[in-house]
Amino acid sequence: MERPHNETQADLLKEREAADRIEQIWDVSITKLSEHLYGMDWAIAKPDGTVIGWGEFKSRDRRYVTLSISAGKFEKMLIRGKISKLPAYLFIEVGGSTWWVDVLTVGQAELIMGGNLRGQPGDYEPMAHIPWVLFKPIEEKPR
Repeated sequence: MERPHNETQADLLKEREAADRIEQIWDVSITKLSEHLYGMDWAIAKPDGTVIGWGEFKSRDRRYVTLSISAGKFEKMLIRGKISKLPAYLFIEVGGSTWWVDVLTVGQAELIMGGNLRGQPGDYEPMAHIPWVLFKPIEEKPR
């Protein structure tokens, strides 16, 4: 059974607002992608349209010692980044600030069973835990 898509209009608005901030600070354009085709939220391009990276956006209510995301999502990001030889950025918004990490620089993430309590198929699954110390504020641009 396919996992339901739980993105709300409010989620999409928050994602677009974060994309707008990143575009302005990094001087890039961000295009929303088909989750089914690409396995992540965004293509990130130079103003001339040359794709320079991939992006996944998450929003959290509070900051923990690690950021946890689906191990499946983490794997898709690693694969897309390695195949294209482009960074695969994980963006997290928490407390009004947006942070990023290129998952290709994370190394082996700790995998712990977890998820949420909606009771939908796939809600309880292996989760990749990425230490917060690896994240940088969006004002600190990648090199």
